Amino acid sequence: MNKYTNKNDKTEKNIMNTTLTLMQSYEFSNITMNQIAENAKLNRVTLYRHFDDKWDILERIEKDFFQAAEAPHQKMIEQLKNASEDYQDARSVLAEFLEIFANNLDILEVLMNDNGDSRFTSKLLNFLLKREKLSHPVLGINDLGVNQEMLSYYEISGLVGIIKFWTKHRQYKAKDMADFFFAVRTNEVKGIKQLK
Repeated sequence: MNKYTNKNDKTEKNIMNTTLTLMQSYEFSNITMNQIAENAKLNRVTLYRHFDDKWDILERIEKDFFQAAEAPHQKMIEQLKNASEDYQDARSVLAEFLEIFANNLDILEVLMNDNGDSRFTSKLLNFLLKREKLSHPVLGINDLGVNQEMLSYYEISGLVGIIKFWTKHRQYKAKDMADFFFAVRTNEVKGIKQLK
């Protein structure tokens, strides 16, 4: 990485962090590029050299988070292929995947709060739904004989709720969140099997 690229990355990171900091106190719709430039200690020309507008900054923050979550999810799928049938291995694999959320709780809290992007929770839901669909064949969800899409929406909506809860209750670890999710999920699967 050359010196210019490194400086560019630092400037963009500064702009994104400044935007997130402002979003802790102000609704995103009320934040201006002038505020971002001033708080980032940059002139407007520099700010606009890196981002077209505040929506471009927000999109980049979200894109960076989703990209960071892709590799851990792929790793999770590979680990699930080798996991045992009793869900214990799957729990620990999910806990490992949830570390990406644990490491980004500050960002997630800002994006999911009332000042954040009102569309982010929906984007997160859709991101996780796509990944859930990739996990179904590995977890045997396809064999339950129920509407898989409905089950996915139900479970992933719950996972998004757990993540939102987690942003407010930081004392919990990724393992705690995975244990809770699987305890609920195990009972769901038992209930679904009884419906047959």
